[in-house]
Amino acid sequence: MPQFVLPANRTQWDSAETIHKIQGKSLRAWPDLRSGSKVSIEQFLLSRVLCPPRRGPSQLVNGQFGITPALLTRAKNLLQMIPSYQLYLQNIGGNNWADPALGPFGPVLRLQAEIRAGWAKGGGKQTDEDTVNAAFIELLSALTSLVPTTDSWWRTTKRRLTFTGLRNGYVAITDGQFEVKATEEIRTPIECKGREREKLNARITMQEVAELVAWVKEYPDARISPPVRLYVSSVIWTIVSRIWCANKYSRPLAGQCGQEIFLESLEYGQDWIKYIRQGQKAGNSFANLHSYGPYDMNKVSDMRLLAPVIVAMSY
Repeated sequence: MPQFVLPANRTQWDSAETIHKIQGKSLRAWPDLRSGSKVSIEQFLLSRVLCPPRRGPSQLVNGQFGITPALLTRAKNLLQMIPSYQLYLQNIGGNNWADPALGPFGPVLRLQAEIRAGWAKGGGKQTDEDTVNAAFIELLSALTSLVPTTDSWWRTTKRRLTFTGLRNGYVAITDGQFEVKATEEIRTPIECKGREREKLNARITMQEVAELVAWVKEYPDARISPPVRLYVSSVIWTIVSRIWCANKYSRPLAGQCGQEIFLESLEYGQDWIKYIRQGQKAGNSFANLHSYGPYDMNKVSDMRLLAPVIVAMSY
């Protein structure tokens, strides 16, 4: 049986709809809704999420993550002044994690070394998922700790996100999340795997989509979803943002598979929200999942690209 190919555009989705015989169906009314890790192809397609080809780390569109050019510059300037972060970059890929000068990045290097050790020992390009999860959250926490004014933190506590349909529903469970301390509102869920992503990309993406859809369904956009920002120039930024933000929203997701880190942004408008909530298919009732990576935890160049993004998201 040929491997399922994620639809990158509407034409491919229409073809998949015909092949899997789901014409006229909706996610809300689908009788066989499964938990996030066991989602079927039909359930995924009925989420009406298109998956354009993944872009590399240097191609990340910061606006999809609510990051303005000024905010990214602020994050880069901050990182340049942090000795512990600079020392972390110098020790990436090594085993020198005991130096007190590393500060919060010492545990990051130790856990990343554990991932490499498990990877080398297993021989099957995988390691313990709990180790990957712990290492990733430790890295994110170390970077966010550099922003003393942040109101949010990265938590290892898993959250249950529920999609409620007409007759049944499903539950997606995060591997942790970035959430507001005072209210526990989720800002960025986390999804980690112990093995490399590429061979299982479709299955992992389907699980991530189920998680994001449940998040949108359970927690409305008015309170927590930052609008997508379109950057053209600083001169016309205000005008463009007022037009664009009225119709577009985004929800981020961060994950690590083995030694590789990925950032994703689900971009959608009011038509897709109406479809998810009410089953209506008017207008452009599709969302797009933009994926970026992999950021190799062992490559200094990749970590230099990832770090300012995480810091900027922490403000």
